[in-house]
Amino acid sequence: MKTPVSLQDLEVLTLDDFRCPAPGSAPEGLIEFHDGLVFPGAHGVFDRLGRPIPESFLRRGPGASEYAYGEPQAQAVPEASGLDWGGEILFLPYARFEIFGHLLTEAAAHLSLLLDPEVELLATTAAQATVVLAADSDQAIEPVRSLLGLKPHRIRSTRSLLRPLFCPRVLIPRPSMINRCAVDRRHFLAVRRLLDRLYHLAGPLAGQGGLGGRTAADPGQARLYLGRSRLPPECRLVAGEDLLEAELRRRGWNVVYPETLPLPEQLRLLSGAPIIAGCVGSAMHLLMYFGEAFAGRPLIGLGPIDRRLNRNFVYQFQQQRLDYRQISCLDRDPDCPKRAHGVHVQDLRLAVAAPRLAEAIEALAEAMVADPAGASGASQPLLD
Repeated sequence: MKTPVSLQDLEVLTLDDFRCPAPGSAPEGLIEFHDGLVFPGAHGVFDRLGRPIPESFLRRGPGASEYAYGEPQAQAVPEASGLDWGGEILFLPYARFEIFGHLLTEAAAHLSLLLDPEVELLATTAAQATVVLAADSDQAIEPVRSLLGLKPHRIRSTRSLLRPLFCPRVLIPRPSMINRCAVDRRHFLAVRRLLDRLYHLAGPLAGQGGLGGRTAADPGQARLYLGRSRLPPECRLVAGEDLLEAELRRRGWNVVYPETLPLPEQLRLLSGAPIIAGCVGSAMHLLMYFGEAFAGRPLIGLGPIDRRLNRNFVYQFQQQRLDYRQISCLDRDPDCPKRAHGVHVQDLRLAVAAPRLAEAIEALAEAMVADPAGASGASQPLLD
């Protein structure tokens, strides 16, 4: 792609520019073992000697080597009289629904096999199993029960236990993605199935974007910018983004705030948008709903000047084969007061004046339409 004049002093990166380890694997199927122990408030399952079963814990990072709640330690096993009978269980390490980004990633991943109508796990292999959620997913009992059509006695969390459970048979569905490690192509189907059920989606958008075919953009639809400026203050915000949004509106862009729109409307806008842009964030995970049907769709991310991109996005965009470009234009906001108030996110700010950045986004969009196979950018950016 020939670099437009308006972009010559800005760094534009492609997915090839991110130094990223090859993604790990996210194999399909069930893990099954016998004589497991589940302790009150636990985040995973232990064997009969009290040793943690690694696959039953929420893990992240390269090689799935990082435990989300700290590395589990062996537990002392009480006498038989100190155990309750748990029967057959199906254990889910993560099922929280309240954070949309994690709903589309880790929750969908661990529910993937349970949502597969061809497997019908809860009616076949796990027909006698009680679904047990890890302690941190305690608040998701009712949403998961409703989603899976379970009777109340067939689901509980480890937080409800009074004594350790002895479980003669333990089933653990393998996740379709592992945070910062792997995103399998089947994860896109898991996202679609999850959202279709949760939001009762039907009609043209429901299930759209299968493994075959593409979702065509609507040439009459405006270019779409996903704004973050109206997110609640505890979220990561970008100082000055409201000025950028105003500049893009002047140029004919449709600036929307995903969190203010019903999900069907979000999907409709994404489906038809000829070009999508925005600060890199969880709103871009919703593109997974369309899977590889979005192959080749232009996506412009606004990223930090230290050239970082979370591995989840690298693996997602690669698997979807999106035409992704990232403009290095954000910096950490030194005036951000959040950390002093116990909020563990760091706000960003525009490192480029809003009119200048809007001009650059517009020029890059024009260039991507003119030469979708082009590439530009620097080498060896960092990863967060």
